Amino acid sequence: MRWLSLWLSLACQPLLAAEWFPYPVRADGRLLDYRPLPVASQPWRICALLPHGKDRYWWGVAWGLDQEANRLGVRLGIYEAGGYEHANVRLHLYRVWRFDGSPKSLENQRFTWASLDSSDLSPILPATEPLLPKLAQPTVMALSNYEAGFEACAKRLEQGLSRATMPIYVQFREKTLKGDALIQAFEHCYGLCQKTGQAMLLNSDTWINLAVHLDALPCPLHLTQAHLLSGQFQGVQCAGASVHDTDSLHMAFDRGLSYAVLGAVKPTSSHPGQPGLGWQGFLDSALGARLPVFAIGGLAWGDMPDARRHGAHGIAMLSQFGVG
Repeated sequence: MRWLSLWLSLACQPLLAAEWFPYPVRADGRLLDYRPLPVASQPWRICALLPHGKDRYWWGVAWGLDQEANRLGVRLGIYEAGGYEHANVRLHLYRVWRFDGSPKSLENQRFTWASLDSSDLSPILPATEPLLPKLAQPTVMALSNYEAGFEACAKRLEQGLSRATMPIYVQFREKTLKGDALIQAFEHCYGLCQKTGQAMLLNSDTWINLAVHLDALPCPLHLTQAHLLSGQFQGVQCAGASVHDTDSLHMAFDRGLSYAVLGAVKPTSSHPGQPGLGWQGFLDSALGARLPVFAIGGLAWGDMPDARRHGAHGIAMLSQFGVG
């Protein structure tokens, strides 16, 4: 077992505990005032095991134990029980986008307003820390569609990105373009993202056609569901994936991806005759997801409130991005 690192720091602190007794307790149904022994019967050697020493709660527990051991005249060793850092901790999050009034702590927590990209977000629970980069991701994804018309797509992306006041994911997704037309579209999209400082993603299907023209992968991949399910591109940097069901959502999490895109929420021209998931269907699928989920399929800027109410991290847009 290891000594807790906080033990040495506590030994150097000139802090004294206030007298905490008598302390009200209930014994055999009666309320009594508990008073501890004034001193131990002999200088016992006592071992205390704590889960860890990573946050202020357990620092306080260790300090209190130390003070009481000194008062009783016993020797106390505080050790880390071990195993806590290997536990799987699942946190259920509810993201509040808007509220009225002032937040009130129910368990004496300290509240601090801070940006997700702040360098000072401590103290926080260890299980919370890995979630922060995922929550800090853009909440809007724009998809390219140069194959439907280069000039129209270029204008739409240029207008949308030039007016953007927030981070945006730009997914370069071209299903049919090849050769010089694909290179022209890629160079325009890549240059636009560089100019505006937005993050570019490369659809994995598109990368297969583009890879023969480039020396290296220029940005993270966005996996198609087929590539996610087949386990392809394991040795390549992948940011997220398109999914259509809960099983694929679980696979996206297991793959270590940062997000998933779930849809289609509404009927789209690219999937004629299909009704779409609907917002309730989206919620039912995304509710148990363990990573941020974008909604996609016939969506526009005005759908963002509905998306958030139904558990979406954000929305992905094709034809409606840059419009209006």
